[in-house]
Amino acid sequence: MTFTKPILFAAFLFTTGCFGDDFAKMTLTDERLASEAGGVLGINPANLTVTERRSSYGSGTYFTVRARNGRVYNCVITGGGPLAFGLTNPPDCARDGQPIQRRGLF
Repeated sequence: MTFTKPILFAAFLFTTGCFGDDFAKMTLTDERLASEAGGVLGINPANLTVTERRSSYGSGTYFTVRARNGRVYNCVITGGGPLAFGLTNPPDCARDGQPIQRRGLF
């Protein structure tokens, strides 16, 4: 009976490792990415379109948003996975061609 909790925890970690990227795709929809980027950039999310999305294995999701005025921004957002319970840090964004200045995880 004392092994029940460690076995359940190990099973949870195994399933989150296998399905973490899928979970992040479910929680980080294009609408949510546009909303998060709009908050950082000071642009109405209705004026932003997610044009490209590249998820790296782990906690970072790289995406590109295009504003209605034609400007393109590259962004990275951390979190959104099952171990973070869908929570994210604000994204770091920069204009296309400029390096993204990462603020850190917290």
